[in-house]
Amino acid sequence: SVAIMNSQWIDTATMAAHLGVHPKTLKRLKNTTAMFQEGTDYRFAGASTRAPLQWQWEVTEESFTRFKRMDPSEVETYGGNDANP
Repeated sequence: SVAIMNSQWIDTATMAAHLGVHPKTLKRLKNTTAMFQEGTDYRFAGASTRAPLQWQWEVTEESFTRFKRMDPSEVETYGGNDANP
């Protein structure tokens, strides 16, 4: 809802819903790509990395939109075909 978007920082479930992805997908993208930066796109809502995440919705949405996606055939090659473009 629009009222939630008045807050700069929102929780993972709300951010995922805003982007149209599952919360686990959003966390996986955070952990496995350079799509999001800590302190810019997200922060921890506590003193440890086990604390819940909070997302800055406008910045995160922009990062999500601008991120250069890989071709699916390149995602899990693990460098096997680097010499043969």
